[in-house]
Formats: sequence, structure tokens, C-alpha cells
Amino acid sequence: MRSLKLNNYIRKHRATFLALIALVVLLASAFLFLKKDQKFPEKRTAVYFPEKTYVPSQMVVKYRKGHSADDKEILALDRQVGVVEKKKIFSTDNQFLSNYYLLSLKPGSDVIKIENLY
Repeated sequence: MRSLKLNNYIRKHRATFLALIALVVLLASAFLFLKKDQKFPEKRTAVYFPEKTYVPSQMVVKYRKGHSADDKEILALDRQVGVVEKKKIFSTDNQFLSNYYLLSLKPGSDVIKIENLY
């Protein structure tokens, strides 16, 4: 008799029970997926180094698209600032990496001032 009353009650309030079950499932899944100790990716920020955190007499340059290490203007600038050696950093056909060079300068060269010229 008791189960019959319960069945009648459930039939009358079927929508309420379904909504309640859906709410419980939704809260349980939200609890499982959104833990408090979950680490979200940090925002990227620029890193500023203290003065003189560079290799004296060396610097890396990237020539703009359409320019190369053999351009007349670049060669003249290299002579002006005292480039002793120029090495291509990446041996690749990739257009994004192909224009990076390591410049070795005369000892005692001011890398910071030269950096602004390139």
C-alpha cells in the first residue's frame, strides 16, 4: 500500500523529480570539473632583466623580412659598429627563423647602444 502511494506521488510530481535529479547531476559534475585547487594558466607578462644581463660583445639580431645579412646597408652598419663575426643561428628554410644572426663585436663595444641601431 505504501509503495502505491509513493508511486502515485512520483507520477504527480514527475517533472519536479526530473528537475531535481538534473540539478543534482549538474552540481556533481560542476564540482568534479571545477576543483578549487585547479590551476589556470597564468597571464604572460614581459620579463625585464636587470642591467648587464647579456653577453658582452655579442648580440642576436633578426633582420626584417626582405633584408638579409648581405645587404649593402647591413654590411655598412656592421663595419660601423665593429662586427667581427656574423653567424646564422638557425640552419633552416623556415622564413621565421632564417633571419636570426649572432653578431660578435669588438671587445668593449656597447651592446645596448648598438642594439638601438639594428
